[in-house]
Amino acid sequence: MKFKNLHLITTITLLSTSINAFSEPSQSVDLSVSGILKSAFGGDPIVAGVLLILVAMSITTWALVFTKWSYLKKVTSNHETFINAFWKNRTLKDLEDFHRRLKEFPSTPVSGIFHSAFKELMKSTELQEQHQDLRLVLESSTNNLSRSMLKSRSEQKRQLDRYMHILAISASAGPFIGLFGTVWGIMRAFDGIAKTGSASLAAVAPGISEALIATAFGLAAAIPAVIAYNFFSTKIKNIVIGMDGFSHDFLNLSERYLLKNSSQSSQNGEI
Repeated sequence: MKFKNLHLITTITLLSTSINAFSEPSQSVDLSVSGILKSAFGGDPIVAGVLLILVAMSITTWALVFTKWSYLKKVTSNHETFINAFWKNRTLKDLEDFHRRLKEFPSTPVSGIFHSAFKELMKSTELQEQHQDLRLVLESSTNNLSRSMLKSRSEQKRQLDRYMHILAISASAGPFIGLFGTVWGIMRAFDGIAKTGSASLAAVAPGISEALIATAFGLAAAIPAVIAYNFFSTKIKNIVIGMDGFSHDFLNLSERYLLKNSSQSSQNGEI
């Protein structure tokens, strides 16, 4: 509510000052885009600093947008390739060969989960051969597999979320940094009126132009960041859903193999 009131006060002040400025005779003022930018960057150092911060945030945001989009597109494609190759394996021996050839496949989060889970499955198979209480071994192996895949999932999720906090900072802080520049520009406009004793366009134009350009730069930095953050969050959520589905499927296959292995005492049974 406070921020809404501040925006309302700012808007009313800008309108009233502009009306007063145009109602009085004034000197020639360059109101072109280049003139306003030149005035903003070459005027007050505070506003110029705000604009430089917003420009840096905008450049960083767009660099992350293209980098993240390329990365997630590659991950999605690699995910489909890995899943299709995985389901062609029917026996534990096939999975062993598949695991040995894992480096041949492009890196993807689900392949990281498979690597961790398969190593744990091999340990469970060795444990099953060393103990007589197969029921206890099966329960322990299932729990170990679940924890192993959950840990790997967390690591892969952290990689997928990398740099997302920068987009969140740009989206949330950009408008308020711009608002600071806006308020400072209005203060400069009032200072110009106080010094000249007139609300002419020449007196208020520098401050008003700085205020408006700061607002525009703040929105220009924040809007792409908001859109990109929500878009990438949805993409990452879909990838994580695929990771969870694979984890459940692999756990089912592992339990089925361990049960069959305990009843047949065979390490190469069909899974």
